[in-house]
Amino acid sequence: MYFSPSDNTDSHIQPTIDSANTDLYFGEYTFTEHVDAQMIVSKYDAGVYVSGIDDSYSNSDYPTSIFTPDLGVHFKVYNETDTSLFHNKYLITDPSDTCSDPCVLTGSHNWSVSANTENDENTIIIHNDTAANLFYQYFKASFNSLGGVLTPQAGCRSATSAMPVTGSVAGNVTIYPNPSTGNITISCGLASAENVSLDIYNVIGQKTASLIQDDPEQSGRHSINYTLSIPGVYLVRLVAGSEQFTKQVVISGE
Repeated sequence: MYFSPSDNTDSHIQPTIDSANTDLYFGEYTFTEHVDAQMIVSKYDAGVYVSGIDDSYSNSDYPTSIFTPDLGVHFKVYNETDTSLFHNKYLITDPSDTCSDPCVLTGSHNWSVSANTENDENTIIIHNDTAANLFYQYFKASFNSLGGVLTPQAGCRSATSAMPVTGSVAGNVTIYPNPSTGNITISCGLASAENVSLDIYNVIGQKTASLIQDDPEQSGRHSINYTLSIPGVYLVRLVAGSEQFTKQVVISGE
């Protein structure tokens, strides 16, 4: 948590931008900080999947001249009306990559010099994959409503040694978001190396997807993304060594 103007908040925003390894999304009402924007474009040029939305209030000479030509269809302007503003201030990094550091940066702080040096503002950085995914779902809905299309990014299945796992498989499995509009992330922690299978069934017991087929996996945390395009109730079944785990997931399709 940071407060402006005492905490030089922009010096914390910039490392968060730089932390993105796979994908990055931003939604801003006022965005006039040149260095922050250049860092975002540099991430895009380096191969990170980047998309953003600015309110038309901020669509002055600067965003038009930088984001529109560099990000192209990955950048949308929310056209202000008498009753509606895109008044958000948030950044999402790596919601598709739980092997990185998925996080959300949000608060009252506009990305401007006055917010950083004059105004009383607050900023919070949440290092949590579920929070990042929920913000991503909101961003996706906003981006789609402006005619944009996002390409789902592949997650990771490599183990992360920084997060030791103990206990049973059942206690180390998460599926999020649940309910979901279609895109889900299945995350599992293995206390030891095991052969793993991961399948998805519909409610009448038909297998609709086989994501992992008795593959050897190292100890640690593993994640995989998948999209279920047909609304309904599904069962995710994980087998790791001698353990089995089944969890229901609801796809709303909206």
